[in-house]
Amino acid sequence: MLKKAFNFRLYYALFCFVFVLKVTCISLVEDDQEQFVILETIPHNVDAFTQGLTFDIETARLYESTGLYGESDIREVDIDTGNVIKVVPMENKYFAEGMTLFKTGSGEKRLIQITWQRGEGFIYDADTLEQLDSFTYETSNGEGWGITYDAEAKEFIVSDGSSWLHYWDRDTLKEKRRKQVVVVLAETKSRGGIPLLTSNIDKLNEMELIVEGDAKFILVNRWLTYEIYKVDINTGIVAQIYDMTSLYPDRRTGDVMNGISITKDEGVYLVTGKQWDAMFLIRFLV
Repeated sequence: MLKKAFNFRLYYALFCFVFVLKVTCISLVEDDQEQFVILETIPHNVDAFTQGLTFDIETARLYESTGLYGESDIREVDIDTGNVIKVVPMENKYFAEGMTLFKTGSGEKRLIQITWQRGEGFIYDADTLEQLDSFTYETSNGEGWGITYDAEAKEFIVSDGSSWLHYWDRDTLKEKRRKQVVVVLAETKSRGGIPLLTSNIDKLNEMELIVEGDAKFILVNRWLTYEIYKVDINTGIVAQIYDMTSLYPDRRTGDVMNGISITKDEGVYLVTGKQWDAMFLIRFLV
């Protein structure tokens, strides 16, 4: 009996050691390794409770969705100066969330925006910011947080503050499938190649689709953290975690990081946070 107890404790200790080792290494970088570099700092309206950023590469126009009841709006922002070019306020009953740019099947540029707890979204003309349509939707918890667009697949990817990603058809706005975001804690896999030991990553917020070769990822903010997760959109597996703590040290408790967009330069991203006084052009180093 003592021998069995000893063996159990030994195996348990070894398991815990491997578990902790894997958890420690999921960021895939050393603690002292530089993960990003700031290329430029741009002023940002400190009253903007940023919920979404999206950039039109063809026209160099930057759009922002801002939240809070009674303060939500959609706006165009000068990416060079941070000045607000145009604002379209929303009704007080809406708490705006993420927004992304897309093209319709006939090539018109549109903005799609979701809201927090009402299950309602809106379609805007990207040139005039005129609201063209509205729609309803469902998610795993009835909420809407972040949204991005996969032009090749003609589908939106939506977060709701949980660990689930929802994939919507562009034309019908109906959900096609869901995928849960996880970090892999051990390399052990099933016969189908699926990791057996994983941990769900919740509080997924604003995000942006990126393409690297044949692979597609989202860069997604995680609410109440200063981390950006790089997630494979086909598997839901986290490929990288970026610690952005040093980006904006002069923040208040509620001023969490939120807002990430591509720019005209490949590999350069625009990031900011809720009611931050600055936006940053950055490049990841890992």
